[in-house]
Amino acid sequence: MAPVVDGTTVAGLVLGNKIGAVKATIQLPRRWINSACLDDSLAFQTAIHGAGVLDVELVFPSGCKVMVDAGTRLLSLVNQAAHAAKRVRLVFEEGAGGTMGYLQRMGFFEFLDSSVRVQPEPTAQYLGEHRQHRALIEFARIHPSRKDENLPTQLADRIGRGATAMTADRARKLEDTAWHVFAELIQNIHRHAEAPIDGFAALQIYKAPRGRRAVVSVSDSGLGLLRTLRHGLEGRQARTATLSDAALLLKVVSEGVSRFGSGNGCGICTSAQKALAFDTTLDFRLYNSSLHLEPKHGSGFTLAHHRENLTPMWGTHIAFEFKLDN
Repeated sequence: MAPVVDGTTVAGLVLGNKIGAVKATIQLPRRWINSACLDDSLAFQTAIHGAGVLDVELVFPSGCKVMVDAGTRLLSLVNQAAHAAKRVRLVFEEGAGGTMGYLQRMGFFEFLDSSVRVQPEPTAQYLGEHRQHRALIEFARIHPSRKDENLPTQLADRIGRGATAMTADRARKLEDTAWHVFAELIQNIHRHAEAPIDGFAALQIYKAPRGRRAVVSVSDSGLGLLRTLRHGLEGRQARTATLSDAALLLKVVSEGVSRFGSGNGCGICTSAQKALAFDTTLDFRLYNSSLHLEPKHGSGFTLAHHRENLTPMWGTHIAFEFKLDN
């Protein structure tokens, strides 16, 4: 069953309005696409979850390159559309020589809903290669009701091995921090999301003029972090429950506010505080808003960007960006 937003089942809106059905053709830009760029692109095009949209086509043109935080969100969004009984097609204009090849090495197509059509069809060319790639770990499935106890360790180990410019002690501390981040974010999916379809985790290590960095991305298609949190707070902390998305999320990250009461479920706060040692930025994508947090001098995080009225996307999508250099 699809998540309920504002009291209405999203899939029900779509299926109940076949008269005047429209096709959503989403043209991605010819550039590197991170999560912010993805939202920019979606903002001026037909909403995939819009009422009356029964056909969806996503076009990846020549020169389009997908970063890992955008990749996990695209995978979730495409599977959400398929779960809502929409006909979905992905078109890769460069074929396997472009971003399609990168996504295939990451395992993207292994987790697409079986009803999604891909043009051209993926091949098995990279299936052995992508699992050996040192700079990334393939997309990992997070089943809402079954835990993979080894997944946080696999992801954290990949980051630790990528921290070649760090001292051994600092690299071990980074690996420990990354493990806590992954374990908490994945646990949140099991405890809170109530998702009808799988979530995903992935990471990529990038080299850039500003230094090496690791982008960790976890995505689910559930009810949404703040929606479930507000519901839990209504009876105990009514004033907190009515805070804006930005204010409430800052409170979660800085104070450990939990739907289960004091001392419970504060792992996002603990993980975020540990990550501060690596000048980490946090990016949250909610149903129709996003928040980008940056470390502030001294301690804690500050809200750097807050966007509202974005294209709807079920669930909660979180990216941590760690600096890997000393």
